[in-house]
Amino acid sequence: MPPSTILGYTTRAVVQPLEPFTYESPKLGGHDARISVTQCGVCHTDIHAIDDYYGITTSPFVPGHEIVGYIATVSREASGLKEGGRVGIIGVGGLGHLTLQFARALDYEVTAISSSPEKKEPALASITIRDG
Repeated sequence: MPPSTILGYTTRAVVQPLEPFTYESPKLGGHDARISVTQCGVCHTDIHAIDDYYGITTSPFVPGHEIVGYIATVSREASGLKEGGRVGIIGVGGLGHLTLQFARALDYEVTAISSSPEKKEPALASITIRDG
């Protein structure tokens, strides 16, 4: 598979099983990096999306939003990133919180990304070193 092709698993319609799906990777913008996903959690939110529980899922839909991987490509204008570097956690749900704790225990630099402001404090608590 060429490096510009992405492999995922998709549902092609509501309440259908996952099947392999390939697509062309989007072009990187000026400050972007391409992440190669090595692990991905699928949580209950993803199951709701597969079932179109909220009435907003469009197909094809690739579930999974709490990911770990490495930096595959860095655009020219991106700073502070290196190809091959491990990437922190995207999504701070149940699986994301556990991953934060593992990453912190392994002394990784940790960045958590979430669109939910109420997850900030729990995320920070997951990465704080506590004297025992």
